[in-house]
Amino acid sequence: MRLFVAVTLPDDVRESIARATAELRSAAPRVRWVRPEVLHLTVKFLGERPHGDERRIGDALRPSLAQASGCDATIRGAGAFPNFRRPRVVWLGMHPLAPLAAIARHVDDSLLALGIARESRPFRAHVTLGRVAPHLATGDIETRAAPHAQHATHTPHAPHAPHAPHTTHTPHAQHAPHAPHTTHTTHTTHAPLANLATLATLAELQNEWSFPVRDVALVQSTLARGGPSYRVLDRFPLASHGAS
Repeated sequence: MRLFVAVTLPDDVRESIARATAELRSAAPRVRWVRPEVLHLTVKFLGERPHGDERRIGDALRPSLAQASGCDATIRGAGAFPNFRRPRVVWLGMHPLAPLAAIARHVDDSLLALGIARESRPFRAHVTLGRVAPHLATGDIETRAAPHAQHATHTPHAPHAPHAPHTTHTPHAQHAPHAPHTTHTTHTTHAPLANLATLATLAELQNEWSFPVRDVALVQSTLARGGPSYRVLDRFPLASHGAS
């Protein structure tokens, strides 16, 4: 069974995020958007585990997470991994980082005894909105997208977007012979890239969503053609504010 540890979002928060991003989801259909009803913060991905392992994992997580403090979280600011020019994952940030990272450390510590290794990368609290197929994400969207899409996106430099580009590249099309006569062909050929260029408008999203984080969930993920489905197997209460 495929498992992960997560902070789930309240229904009203997920529904509000869906409304705020609905236009963008329609404008970039080539992105594999996460269905609003399953938006969450992944604390730790556990991968495929033997059936019955969920009980051992739960027994390890419960006492450890009882020592971790809950917090009042806010979702705000958008970004992309690695950046909006070559997006593979588009996301919304979750804050404050310190208590959320502390929860992740408690999860890591408690699972070591089960032979589950610590995360090697720094914890980055984010809610994944969508994923871009590798063959679409490898192109430079700013320089290969249709000209009208380049001008429609003004500032892909959100303060919360990691490694956001600080330079604007001149479109390569102007160096090709007879470029003025190929405008319509370029628009047709790179329509998917033009759609992806609109992802940078996420950087302009000003919405914020706040909610209390009072527990952490162990979730089973079942893969399907229409996207994964999730089932919460257990929940582990966190300590009240001020506990360590």
